[in-house]
Amino acid sequence: MSKTTRKDIHLTRDPNPVFSFAVHDIAGRKIVKKGEQLTPQLLSEIRRTTPKPKPFIAVCKDVALWKDIHEAIHHPPYKELFRELQKEEELMGIMGETKLSPFVIQVLSYFKELDTYTYWHSLHVFVLTAYMSLQMLSWPQGKNLISVLGPLHDVGKIEVPIEVLRKETPITRDEGRCLRHHALAGAVLLSYYEGSENLSGSLVALDHHERRDGSGYPRGVPPSDFIVEIVALCDIYDALVSPRPYRNRPFDTRTALEVITKMVLEGKFSPEILQFLISLHRSDKPDYREVKFSTTFRGVPPEKNLYGTILEDLNS
Repeated sequence: MSKTTRKDIHLTRDPNPVFSFAVHDIAGRKIVKKGEQLTPQLLSEIRRTTPKPKPFIAVCKDVALWKDIHEAIHHPPYKELFRELQKEEELMGIMGETKLSPFVIQVLSYFKELDTYTYWHSLHVFVLTAYMSLQMLSWPQGKNLISVLGPLHDVGKIEVPIEVLRKETPITRDEGRCLRHHALAGAVLLSYYEGSENLSGSLVALDHHERRDGSGYPRGVPPSDFIVEIVALCDIYDALVSPRPYRNRPFDTRTALEVITKMVLEGKFSPEILQFLISLHRSDKPDYREVKFSTTFRGVPPEKNLYGTILEDLNS
């Protein structure tokens, strides 16, 4: 992340941030107005206005989505990470039981058609988060958390114009604010469409860009839960190792792990999540609690990477 990016996205700690943009439902009706504050009371009010709930659908019952999740686990570099996975059948079984609201399935279908980067990213993060949760958290806590997480963290990006999500050139400052808006929007939309059935889902959407040192957004506070921190780190890992329109190639896994290691050393993430990710990359899959991570960095980032480059700063 460049200095420009860090300066641009760092916000003053504010547990009740103001919406820079309105939030709308699927039909275009306004749920939250621009300028309102996100408060627990607002989210509670939104949950009380939830439309007549429709039954949640098990992931394995959506044939196309289930097929894509199977495919996602075999995309590089995940194919190599999970090559020796002894519990793939168990993992897939638990993910298959995960129930999604019709709203989430509709959002995923939207991204599959119009923004494949966001679509596959959502599935990759779901798979990696599910596996890490199963291994790092006590049973049945890990299993129960998977059942409410699903591929939810980026649903708020449905409020971001597709041309901004797919932009290959530097973004404007307003576009940057629009991109960051997805965290607040996701919390609102999941609260609206899922009511009180999945409080953890809206929390993950809200906090997956927060950091332990308070340098994240939208509230500038430490993640509210360890599972949110797992999602946040998996989100960064996949964003680095997967194709993106704003750079010429993905980060190789070594360089991606070094980027995350630097963030851990800066106090942004818990070391044990990095230790687990490193153990997953090793052929012998050692106990993550025994893993040491190096502070010698030799990775080579992509030659062209416009992530965080702000157009106004280039022209100033």
